[in-house]
Amino acid sequence: MVVFERGTIRQRRFLVFVRAQLPLLAGTTFVIGSALVVVPEARGDVFLLVGGLVIVASCVIGLLVPWHRITASGLVVLAIADVIGVAFVREALFPYVPSVEILAIFPVLWLAYGFMKWVVVAAVAGTIFIAAFPYLVAWTVPQSGLEWLNLLTLPVLVIGIAIFANLAAEELRTRRARLVHAFEVQQEALEEAQDSAMISRGILDTVNAGVAFFAVDGELVANDRAVEIAAAIGFDLDEQQYSGERMYEADRITPIPPPEQPLVRGLRGESVEQDFAWIGPAHQQPAVITSTSPVRRPSGELLGTVAVMYDVTQLAEAIEIREEFLRTVSHELRTPLTAAVGNLELLEEDPEIPERLLSRLEIVRRGMDRLTTRIAELMAASDHDIDVHLVRVNVGELVDECLAGLNRTIRGRVMRFGTDGPGLELDVDPRRLSQAIGELLTNAVKFGAEDMPVVLRVGTVGEWIELQITDTGPGMSRAELTRAFDSFYRAPAARAQAIQGFGLGLHIVRNIFRAHGGDVELRSEVGVGTTVICRLPRPGA
Repeated sequence: MVVFERGTIRQRRFLVFVRAQLPLLAGTTFVIGSALVVVPEARGDVFLLVGGLVIVASCVIGLLVPWHRITASGLVVLAIADVIGVAFVREALFPYVPSVEILAIFPVLWLAYGFMKWVVVAAVAGTIFIAAFPYLVAWTVPQSGLEWLNLLTLPVLVIGIAIFANLAAEELRTRRARLVHAFEVQQEALEEAQDSAMISRGILDTVNAGVAFFAVDGELVANDRAVEIAAAIGFDLDEQQYSGERMYEADRITPIPPPEQPLVRGLRGESVEQDFAWIGPAHQQPAVITSTSPVRRPSGELLGTVAVMYDVTQLAEAIEIREEFLRTVSHELRTPLTAAVGNLELLEEDPEIPERLLSRLEIVRRGMDRLTTRIAELMAASDHDIDVHLVRVNVGELVDECLAGLNRTIRGRVMRFGTDGPGLELDVDPRRLSQAIGELLTNAVKFGAEDMPVVLRVGTVGEWIELQITDTGPGMSRAELTRAFDSFYRAPAARAQAIQGFGLGLHIVRNIFRAHGGDVELRSEVGVGTTVICRLPRPGA
């Protein structure tokens, strides 16, 4: 074992004493004690006394002195002192106990194994010193081959052991350094993971939304808001039920069946996007929008499902108030307007009306028609559930009839392309669809360049019947496209050109096409123009 390494953590002095010096102290005590008993001649030997005292002193110093504050070279002094003590003891007892030279192993191993590589030179020098000490005392040299053999045997054998021990120590140091480095890397990774977990938890607890992650192994991570929303619905996230009895549709009355609730659908593997519902007991219902998404590794392996639940109560209530206001205003205006229109018709039919007043009645008639159209738009905007009365028609022929019903100015700007073949038969509400197509063509003419035509294409694309209306107007930016279908939104170009309207046209058009199972898409580029793509599903699609 490595007794000392520069740069390692401090070890207790007692542990080093036990590892490095206690074996030498025990061996020396045994050899000297036994020799004093069986070899009376050695009792007064000065070398034996000095050697024993040097080894004892070295051990005491190693035990008491705070060696961890000393450099590695400072500790080498203790090992060298042990070598000198062993040399003196060997000088005194070698004629009687030849095996005493085994004591040289202890300090040599400490030098070779417990210190850096260069200290092995000291171990070699110490072994030679122990073997040559008798000749140094006698101030002579070996006189025969046997004496040379006795001189060299101990150094050669101990040097081999020392070199092997040093190499083993170096290997252990290398492995230990690798282990320390690996531990430090793992420690850093663990700290980063813990920091990331703390940051994620802080984010989850800070956002004003319920966030929950459902792992495939059943583990659940959820913030407090998610727990509160689950309790309002009527279930506990820890029970792995994920549905409750207090989740209602937009009317606040119709309960949503458990299999159709967003969390259950998301955990089944469906992709839930902005699912709206009212939750909680009556008269205390918040509104939430729920979205779910699977979480996968780059390899495609499913890790779990994340669900996000936003509280949109204020927004939902504001929308309800706005729509109720629209319905109320529309109905309140329609009644007196109907009476005014009826009386206007009577005046127009009265033969006693002077000729000079008929032109003014015509101006009133145009104003009444415009007001009637605006009120109809308000009522349509407040009615999301459009009733359609389906009739089998040819969409191409319906488009032609719609064009014929528009005024001459609009009709003259439209270029119609496409087919009227049998593939365009479809069950639609002709009145509603004509209303939507007329609104789109009117908008295209209003916003398009005056000297450029509006292109209308009708045809089939896969399982859809498509109507494309393209103008060469100012176009719309990305920000304008995201709001184009919002109620009462008017693009900057409409305001700049003082074009009349409430900003309800595209909203109503999309509702009509969606009531038929289709949809509307906008493609636009600023300075180039806009294309409206209307899709209707073909029969059997």
